[in-house]
Amino acid sequence: MSDNNTQYKKLFGEAMPQIVHDIRNPLNIIIGYSSILQMDSSLSEENRQYIQKVYQSGLAIEDLLADIDFFDLDLSEFESERVNIAELVKQYVEYYKETLGNDIYIEMTNIADVTTFLPPVIFKKLFNNLFGFSNKGFKTSSTNKKIFISVTADGDVFRIMYSDTTMSVSLDGDYFTFDDSVHARRGLFPLFLENAAKSLGGTIRYLQQKLWQDMRNSFAPNTQHGFIIDIPIVIK
Repeated sequence: MSDNNTQYKKLFGEAMPQIVHDIRNPLNIIIGYSSILQMDSSLSEENRQYIQKVYQSGLAIEDLLADIDFFDLDLSEFESERVNIAELVKQYVEYYKETLGNDIYIEMTNIADVTTFLPPVIFKKLFNNLFGFSNKGFKTSSTNKKIFISVTADGDVFRIMYSDTTMSVSLDGDYFTFDDSVHARRGLFPLFLENAAKSLGGTIRYLQQKLWQDMRNSFAPNTQHGFIIDIPIVIK
């Protein structure tokens, strides 16, 4: 049975690029035509809003497909260059503050001169997935929409602690896997986070309740869960 599962996963992995390609072709038509239709002056405002939802849903599917594209990412394809972590964090947090409209709180410790060979595009995808995970939780949450980020340097790794005010996902353990994300109906977001962290030689955990309380110290006092991502760094 185990051999059959391994063979199935191998075949599925080999087929995935073609599956993504086949989905993307009609998806491009949906996104393209819904974009054009929004400009039709004869549309009523109600119908325009319906078409906008079709367009936005198409973009959301494209984001998920982009995550799948990154599953087997070969980091050697990117040129090695040092990137200042503090600047990247500030850049993406400011962007999401404008686009999400949520209260985003951030603290950065000991990272002013910390650099990493992590390509900016990967760093951006990490944040896209973290914020996307929060947004999916906010859709069913009645709490105040707040997000907390703590970035610190500790030895030869930098740590991102990320949490929000949505309800924590019910898991038996403290590690978030693909099957868990499907069970929790949070989409494919954690799957990319897990894959990216491993590809970069780092680790990722999803902690809830007491485990999170023990890790976060005084940060994010109103949350009960969060991601902890450790990734190797290079210090100037």
